[in-house]
Amino acid sequence: MTENAGRQYAGFWRRFVAYVVDWLMFSMIWFAVFKVSGFWDSYYALATGTFSVPDEPIKLDVLQNFFWMNQWMWIAWTVYIVMATASPMRGSIGKYFMDIAIVDNDGRRIGLFRSLVRELSKILSAAILLLGFIMAGFTPKKRALHDFIVMSVPVRSTDWPEPRARRSSSLRLVGNAVAAVVCLIALVFPIYAMVNKQVPYELRDPKIQALIEGINEKVAEQDAESQATSPKNSADRLIAAGEPRRRQMDFDGIDLLRERVEEHAISKQVFPQKFSQLGIAAGDLFDLGIQKVDVRDNGVMEIKFKPESRAGGATLVMAPYLDDAGYIKWDCRSLQLRDADLPGVCSE
Repeated sequence: MTENAGRQYAGFWRRFVAYVVDWLMFSMIWFAVFKVSGFWDSYYALATGTFSVPDEPIKLDVLQNFFWMNQWMWIAWTVYIVMATASPMRGSIGKYFMDIAIVDNDGRRIGLFRSLVRELSKILSAAILLLGFIMAGFTPKKRALHDFIVMSVPVRSTDWPEPRARRSSSLRLVGNAVAAVVCLIALVFPIYAMVNKQVPYELRDPKIQALIEGINEKVAEQDAESQATSPKNSADRLIAAGEPRRRQMDFDGIDLLRERVEEHAISKQVFPQKFSQLGIAAGDLFDLGIQKVDVRDNGVMEIKFKPESRAGGATLVMAPYLDDAGYIKWDCRSLQLRDADLPGVCSE
C-alpha cells in the first residue's frame, strides 16, 4: 500500500465552489472600497454610458485614480492568493472552507515562487477557452494546467496534514525572495502612478475621451432641463428677479487670459499689444476650450472658442479699461452669446 493510499484529491466542482466563495468575498471588498472612496459613480457612468449623480459630471482625475486603484485591488488580491497558497493555510479562504490545500507531490506546501508562477499560469489556463481549468475534472490527481506547470496537487486538506517542514534549499530561498520582490513592485506601481497623476493607457483612447465628453454633455443638458422645470429655478422667478438663466460655461481659459493681461498691465504700465506678450502656450488654451486668440492694441482680445466647447464656437471680444478709481475693468461683446452667458468678469 502506498503512502498516499486512501487520501482524496480536490475535484473540479469542489474547487469551483471555493473559487465562487473567493470571488464573492473579493467583489464585496472591491465594491465597499470604491463606494466609500467615491470612485464608484464615475466608474458606473463610464461603464454604462449613463450617470448615477445627474448634477455631477465625470471628473477625469477621479476616473484615472479609479483605474489605478482598481489595478491595485486586483494586484493586492492576486498577491493575497499567492501568499495564502504558500502559507500554512496552503490555500485561499475559499479553499479553506472547502477543505482544499495546494501541495507538492510530497504533500508539503509549495513555496512563494512556485505559488506566484502557478497564479500567473492561470492566465494560460483561461486563454485556451478555460480548458486549463476544465481538465481538472479529468486528470488522475485532479490537476489543472497551472498545477501541471508547477507540479502542484489539489488535495483534501484534512486527508493531507502537512508533514514536518524540511530545510529549504538555497535555490528555493532565492526563488522566494525573487517572488517577494515581484509582488512588492507590483503593489507599489499603481500607487506610484496615482501619486504622480499618470494617465492610464485606457483613458488615452480617443473613443473613451469622446464617451466621457458625451456623458458630461448629457449631465449638463439634464441639469439645464431640471433647472428650467424646477419651481425653485423656474424662468418666471428668474425673470421676476431680473436674473436671466445662465448657460453652464467653462471659462477657465478666459480667467487665464484675463489674469495675464492684468499682470502685464500692472508690471509694464501698459496693456499688451500682441499675444506673445502674455506668455501662454496656444496648446494650453486649446485644452481649455479656446481655439484661437488675437490680441490687438490696448489689450483688446478676440477669443474664438472650439466648436465642441459649451460656447459652441462663439467669438468673444474683451476690452480692458481703467475705471475712475484706477482699477482694471472689462467690456465684453459677443454676437453669439447672450449677455447673461458672458464671463462673470464682464459684469463686475
